[in-house]
Amino acid sequence: MANPINHSLPDANPSSVAASIDISEGPISYLPEEMLINIFSNLSPEVIAESCRGVCKRWKRLSDDQELYKVVEKRFPIEKRFPWYRRNLEPQPELYREAYVQLCKREKAISTHMIDGKYREKVLDCGELTGIQFVHEQNQVVIASSEHQLYDLIKVWNLETGECEIRLEEQDLAREPLVTADGKKRIAAHTNHTITVRDLATGEVLHTLAEHIDSISGLEYVSKKQSIVSLSQDHTIKVWDLHSGICQLTLPFHHSEASDHKMTPDGKRIILLPKSPTAPITVWNLETGEELIRAPQRQPNGIRRSEMTPDGKKIVLLPKAVTDPIVVLDLEKAKYLRLTLPPSRRLPDNVCFRCTSNGKKVIFYSINSTDSVAVVDLEAKKRKSITEAKGIYADLILTPNEQGLIAAHQDRVIRVWDLTTGVCEKIFESHASSPTCLKITPNGKNLIAVCQDDTHRSQQVIKIWDFQTGAHLTTLPVDGETDRGMIDQLFITPDGSKVIFTRSRLLENNELGEVSAHVWDFLKEPSTAV
Repeated sequence: MANPINHSLPDANPSSVAASIDISEGPISYLPEEMLINIFSNLSPEVIAESCRGVCKRWKRLSDDQELYKVVEKRFPIEKRFPWYRRNLEPQPELYREAYVQLCKREKAISTHMIDGKYREKVLDCGELTGIQFVHEQNQVVIASSEHQLYDLIKVWNLETGECEIRLEEQDLAREPLVTADGKKRIAAHTNHTITVRDLATGEVLHTLAEHIDSISGLEYVSKKQSIVSLSQDHTIKVWDLHSGICQLTLPFHHSEASDHKMTPDGKRIILLPKSPTAPITVWNLETGEELIRAPQRQPNGIRRSEMTPDGKKIVLLPKAVTDPIVVLDLEKAKYLRLTLPPSRRLPDNVCFRCTSNGKKVIFYSINSTDSVAVVDLEAKKRKSITEAKGIYADLILTPNEQGLIAAHQDRVIRVWDLTTGVCEKIFESHASSPTCLKITPNGKNLIAVCQDDTHRSQQVIKIWDFQTGAHLTTLPVDGETDRGMIDQLFITPDGSKVIFTRSRLLENNELGEVSAHVWDFLKEPSTAV
């Protein structure tokens, strides 16, 4: 006599269920499809999505039956099984199975690598990544991604457990959303000219800011003031109170004055950088509404790139035309400082720069060029060249004490230069290729670089050195066994315990596919070479 069919297969562990299903022998493989669907309807969606669909082609077709998921949705409401999942859309039962596949397969980090008992990797799925933000107080990472034509997703991942704690869907986003420093609220601008403030944990809309009458072109969150600053194409700047949602200040400006903007770190001033070279640069006091500076541009062909010094006192302006000068706008004195770098007085079109945290020095360098690194003292108004620091390949960063430069050179070597003497103090060999990205941990112990793999030149790896001794500690893989990818961004947590990078999968036609975020934990202090 055949054994009876077990209708109470466990639903907590899909892998155990998959191991228990065997259709090679026994009557279950000969059951009518109607009976199989009836059996499936008593299983949890996780088991159907992860186990039944992989048994055979017939079971896969039955597992995708829409009628089955209408029954399953009633028995296993998605919001109850995953309290942090909120669709915020009209009910769409036909998307129920797809949602569960995503939740069951993609919303948990997968530990894929362990190296020497010191480094462990967690993989976070991102979809089509549009932004990433860290909430240091909560040890969380917030990922904004676009995974569906109807909505964008906000995911909040716990960096310790690797679990997605919050999944919130947003519709009609106009720009990348912001998250407050405490990780409790989400601020988003929408295409209907409104701004919403949500409780990130519950998804509840706390405030809808609806005084703009045209598209929102800029959005800032000021942590120290607990306020929101928005710029709109209705030619106004508005300052909102985060907790009450009340508009505290409205400033008018001409639309051409706001192709770009900068905020001082204290949130007290906003600088509007015009698109037109004939329009002035304006600086506003966001507390009083007073226009502090209206300065004509000194670059006849316009501004290519701008960056505020970390102290919020100066703005460095790179020109679009190589014949125009680099200028620095002093926000305290309302004066310009003109800089000339190369002896030829022509600005390379591939020039980049870094600012020291005190805003006193700016370091200029050119990518893939024979030009020397130039250090400009903004207070003394002097320029010094580090003549030997040539051939910068892709990146240059400052050491944590800002007394030295770390540069990736074209000869596949990373060199550390003393900012004062211009002497090369250390050398790190990257072997297969010149690094494309450099980072150093805040405590100054470890140097991290993105390079090509020594064996497989088409693959990227992350190399880690002891910055003090120069010893190579380890190499972290980027690509999986069956796919290749390209690193988009690289981050280090403030405590230096984690390396986080986002990776785009390379498709067969060399186009970029889905994005994942990878979190490498330093389980032990990486102090010995491997």
